[in-house]
Amino acid sequence: MLYKIGNKIVKQGAKLGIKRFNELIFTVDGTEFPKDVSTFVKNLTVRSSVPNTVTIDWGDGTIDIVDFSPLSGDYIYILTTHTYTDGNSGFRDVKFTFENTEGIYDFFALRVFLGGFFPKNILKFNNLESIYINQNSGIKEFPSDLSGLKKLKTLFFDGVEFGKIPASILPLNIETLTFVNCLDLSDITNSNFDLLVNLKDTLVSLSIPRNNIIDFPANFSQLTNLEYLRTSFPIGGELTQPIYDLPNLKVFNYGRSDGVKPISFANFEHLTTLESITIDVKSTTSINCSVANFGALVNLTTLRITGSLFDSQTNIDTFINTLYDVFNVNALKATGSTPFRNMLITCTNDNDVTSPTGTYQQPTGYVADSNNGNPASPKEKIWLLVNQYNCAITYTN
Repeated sequence: MLYKIGNKIVKQGAKLGIKRFNELIFTVDGTEFPKDVSTFVKNLTVRSSVPNTVTIDWGDGTIDIVDFSPLSGDYIYILTTHTYTDGNSGFRDVKFTFENTEGIYDFFALRVFLGGFFPKNILKFNNLESIYINQNSGIKEFPSDLSGLKKLKTLFFDGVEFGKIPASILPLNIETLTFVNCLDLSDITNSNFDLLVNLKDTLVSLSIPRNNIIDFPANFSQLTNLEYLRTSFPIGGELTQPIYDLPNLKVFNYGRSDGVKPISFANFEHLTTLESITIDVKSTTSINCSVANFGALVNLTTLRITGSLFDSQTNIDTFINTLYDVFNVNALKATGSTPFRNMLITCTNDNDVTSPTGTYQQPTGYVADSNNGNPASPKEKIWLLVNQYNCAITYTN
């Protein structure tokens, strides 16, 4: 049913009443919101721990009042597309007014263009726990004061053009922080990269791929609670010591680059807490790893190395030979859950054409649980990784 309030037409979707609301105002453009810029799914959702209502002023004289829907013990608002009929496809403000900001704990926007400044009023949502803004190049700046968001634990930004790490997040208790293609971290000081250390008491997970990294701050190893790190190759080509000195790192995801310098595992023995390593290499010419480098990684359960590195027959054979030596020296042959046994291993290439040399078969002289025999090729060594050490290994066959 439509109502007229002043000069505005109101469409009643749930209930109509005068209450005290708090607002988030976003600048948008196009003939509809969210605007149709791709065939991919677009989504804006807000979650509340209590029953809630949102009033949406679409900026064209239409207002919707919508109740949050119950979902798994909580309440959720899911944005539906609004088509403008006023003939204006330029910029306008869309205002979301919430009945109870105390209940709202999650804000999620995927491929929804939200332009300009992220609303300062977010500070009023003091029970907010997470903000997720994915594939949005419209937002240019985050509020300078977030001091009231004491419960904010998760921040995720992809494609948001901040340029530098917002200083306002650094006094918070952030546990999970993601910036994908949002920052220029080439200048460690001007980008606030060196100030991430302010999160050392709380930060557990950090993802910072595709942010023009040249080097890491000298104080990076002071992130002593960091367990998950995802990053891209520094432009210089190799990781530096602050990475290798992280004392509690468990998962290391090292992203793709066009750099041609070798990847060195020379200092991996410092990362004794590592459980998972993922490395995606594009045109790196070699991997410098040895038995000694991996021997200290007694907690490692997952090793995944992929990319055009293994398009080369020499590279894939050398890697398998080295990997087998790691097991032959460090792993027990007897059945059990001891270091280096029962691992998940992936070593594949982009073109899926280069297979390790030899035939996948049992080596001569093999004895289960006691003797590896005399493996004569990389594929016989893979057979041993699977059958003697109970590993699951994926490779180009």
